Amino acid sequence: MIIIFFLDNNRTELYSYACRTGIGVSSTTGITDPKKNNSLAQHMANIGKITVFAYMRKTDYKNTWGTIAHRRTYESDHDSGENIWENFKSDLYDMLPDPDDMKEFSKYRAHQEIIDGAVWNINGAYIDVKPGTTPDSVPDTFYKYTPKK
Repeated sequence: MIIIFFLDNNRTELYSYACRTGIGVSSTTGITDPKKNNSLAQHMANIGKITVFAYMRKTDYKNTWGTIAHRRTYESDHDSGENIWENFKSDLYDMLPDPDDMKEFSKYRAHQEIIDGAVWNINGAYIDVKPGTTPDSVPDTFYKYTPKK
């Protein structure tokens, strides 16, 4: 996923949530030099003369459409399983405590669509994309890449 912001004075910032955009090596273990200058993020910054923010690690999208607890609670509350058995299984979750933000999640989920088998929500992700755990030899922070000559 890539998000582009156009700021005052024609400054542009690109936020890349795609896996490993900020790392310039293909290895996943034992990385001593991530070669940030050879990364896709740095190349985009140089070519576009823009600021790019990117992770060196793989990214984790697991909870972007809500946690498993959010999704199961929503299915249970709306009997949205594909059949009676699915609805019964989801109704078992009614015995568990709901996440504290279910009211907000239900409003968010009301905008969800399935397009060609894929989940789509006009409001984007419910929970932010996070850095993954690999490669573990590089930091899990969002790095800033600026144009170099």
